[in-house]
Amino acid sequence: MIACNHRVDRVVIACNHHVVAQGTSLTVRNLSPATKARLAQRARRKGRSLEAEVRAILDQAAQERPGAKDNFPDWFIALIEPGEDVADFLEQRRAAAHDPVKL
Repeated sequence: MIACNHRVDRVVIACNHHVVAQGTSLTVRNLSPATKARLAQRARRKGRSLEAEVRAILDQAAQERPGAKDNFPDWFIALIEPGEDVADFLEQRRAAAHDPVKL
């Protein structure tokens, strides 16, 4: 936030302009003391402040794209060619050889 003064006919008006480039704030409430301590340890290991570490974690999380399995049925629809019948697709998948599932 930037504080500035505008002079209009000898009257000074104080105002605040929100500037997106400067970023925004986020308050996280009810964070457990254990979580805060682990984040602080992580920050120390990386040589940065707790705030900088949390900012880096959030920046990284915001850049992640959802995995294919996260957006059902989007991942399923992406498997099907345009115009292909779903029943035909499923039948082809059932008929195809699959590797055994390792448990």
